Parts: sequence; structure tokens; C-alpha cells
Amino acid sequence: MPIGNRSVTRIAGIAHVPVAPGAAVTFIPATDGSPGTQAYFGSVDAITVDSSGLFVADRGAGTLRRLMNGTFGVSTVAGVAPSYGHVDGAGAVARFWLPASVTGDGRRFYVAENNNATIRSYDLATGQVSTIAGSPGLLGGDDGVGANARFSRPEGLFLDGGSLYVGDGNGHTIRRIDLATNTVTTIVGQYSTAGTLDGVGVNARLNYPAYLVGDHQDHLYMEDYVEPIIRRLTISTGVVETIAGDPNTSAIVDGVGRAAGFKNPLGMALDGGTLYVCDVTAIRAINLSDYSVTTVAGDAAASGASDGVGTAARFFNLSACGSDGKGHLLAADTGMVRRFDLGTRAVTTVIGNGLLLKAIVGPLARASVNFVQGFAFTPSGDAILSDNLESALFLLRFPQ
Repeated sequence: MPIGNRSVTRIAGIAHVPVAPGAAVTFIPATDGSPGTQAYFGSVDAITVDSSGLFVADRGAGTLRRLMNGTFGVSTVAGVAPSYGHVDGAGAVARFWLPASVTGDGRRFYVAENNNATIRSYDLATGQVSTIAGSPGLLGGDDGVGANARFSRPEGLFLDGGSLYVGDGNGHTIRRIDLATNTVTTIVGQYSTAGTLDGVGVNARLNYPAYLVGDHQDHLYMEDYVEPIIRRLTISTGVVETIAGDPNTSAIVDGVGRAAGFKNPLGMALDGGTLYVCDVTAIRAINLSDYSVTTVAGDAAASGASDGVGTAARFFNLSACGSDGKGHLLAADTGMVRRFDLGTRAVTTVIGNGLLLKAIVGPLARASVNFVQGFAFTPSGDAILSDNLESALFLLRFPQ
């Protein structure tokens, strides 16, 4: 059931919809607009919040977009849609090809590009796009400075002070970029050699580490995209551990460390000493002090849209989750957004009912979503939802 006087508002983007019943979807080139509801996106996969607004890596349009606070007006700050390529320069001079993820520190934003196999930076003050690592179209696992380094399919990014950590998916490695010198170093794994072996540095093996979460206290957590396991890297020592799950077990099983099992973990959220994992029909909690895994909401054997406390709740198919830093997780379910209270373990449906896969705005009692790909949170605790199938962004407002 919906909770309280809350609302969801489309703040940017217009769905790419069929022109007639049964007709094919007509692609509309990405266009800017103010307010943002007059703008079009190619796709809204990756988002990050800055004090000045919201940045979107528009994979489908090959651009970096910005939503200003207030009107949420959309402007393309780098690249031109739909013109793909690899060109450094300011504003419309720049070109991207499948920007997959974005992160920033308020002064510079960093973009991982799948098809160019490069890492780019965008300077907020000058609008300049620069390639800080990799060379377009040249795949590999070479370490080095700037254009002498090689990537395979960079996706996950985690920024920690002067270091940018990159999950190089097809390379099966974690790379570190020293942002002072643009020096790239492989800190975990061996290029093009997949596996699940724990170990130190290049002696460990990963299998498509596409998603990274860090605690800014010397640890990175990784979902192996192919294997149902959760790994932890201690950055200072290079030690990689499988803290939960077994590569030979694809099932939701509670337990400690490798005695636990995951089915298809998609999305992690770190809150204090607990790592929460969205796992198909359940939310799992990993206690980072002893690596015990507990199903804190949902059920391994049953799916649905029922609210409730802990394992009395039901999920259809969880695809993403995020922590608001205020004691709650938001989880993307099929056509819904669910809220999990970390203290009481109560699950509440805040948007949708799982039956209508369509974006409808307004009071949450009537609102629905299509396919939420990710979350970002404002300092006040409101949530920004990226709905990929609607090619739109939504503001989920909670009363203070």
C-alpha cells in the first residue's frame, strides 16, 4: 500500500512511444529543454547527483547531460546527439560512444566508455572533455600513463580522493587511475583471464566485475556479474576475498561466507557495517564483521508484490537498490519501487503494483513506473529514479 502524502514527478524526459497501436517505437533524437519534461533522452542508465544538479551519462545519445536544480532544465554539456565517436574538446566539440557510467567530485566528472574503451573527464568550470586513460578502439590490459594504458570494457567506477577505481568488465580486472598523473595500474586480476580465485593482486581472478561499491575506508565490494558471489578488495594490501556465496551454488541460501548462496545478485548498497544485496526475490544482508548472510526481506521460493515485515514481504524481480543514508533502502522491483526500513525490516511499496508497466506521475497512490535502472539521492533524502524504458527521470519526494 502507498505510504503518507508522497508523490512522484517526471522531471525530465519523454518516453519513446509507438506512433500507433502495434507500431514500432519511433526513436526521437535526444534534445534539450527547460523544464526538463520538454527534453528527450537516448537512454538514462547512469546518473550522479552534484550540489549544482544532476548529471546523466546518456548512453543512447552518446552525450553527457545536466539537469539544473529548480526547473530541472536539461542541457547537453558535452557531445552531440546522435553523433558518436571519440573527440576531446569543450561542449559540442566532444564526442562519446556508449558512455556507461559517471561519477564526480563537484569539480570534475568521470565517464567510463564501453565502446571506446577509455576513461574521460569533464571539467565543470571549463566544459572541457579530456581522455585521461586509454586509447579509443585499442583494447587490452596494459598499464601505463594516459593513452598508453588499455581497457577492454570499462563499466563500474568508484572515486576515492585522488584515485579512480575502474571495474574493467571484459578485462576481468580492477584498475586504479592516479588522477594526479593519469597513471593506470592493475590492482586485481589478470587481463582476459576470468575466474573466482581469491588471492593477492594480479594473482586473484575475477569474472566481469562491472559494479563497484566502496566504503572510503580501504575496501571495495564487487559483484561478479557472471558468478553469484560477492568479493571484497582491501585496497592497501591487494587482498581479494570471496566474502559471501559459492560459484557452484545458484540459490538463495543463508549462511556464513561460502556456505551462503546467491541466485542472481543485482545491486548493492552499503550502510555502516552491513552490505545489502538485491537478489531476485529477496534482500540479503552481509554482516561485514563475520560475513554472515541473512535474508532480511522477501522469500527465496515465492514471488509477489506483498508488503510486510522481513520474510513476510514478497518481491517479483529486484533489479537495483540504493541507500538513502537515512535508514532506508529503495529497491527497483518489476514496475514498482519498494522501500525497506533497515531498523524495522518493513517493506512498503511506494510506487506501482507490479501489474501496470507504465510511468504515471502524481500521488503515490496512483503512480507507477516501468523499469527503474538506478537511484540517486539528494541531500534532503529525496530520490531520483532513472527509468530506462521510459527514457525519463523521476523525482520521488518524501516529506521531511
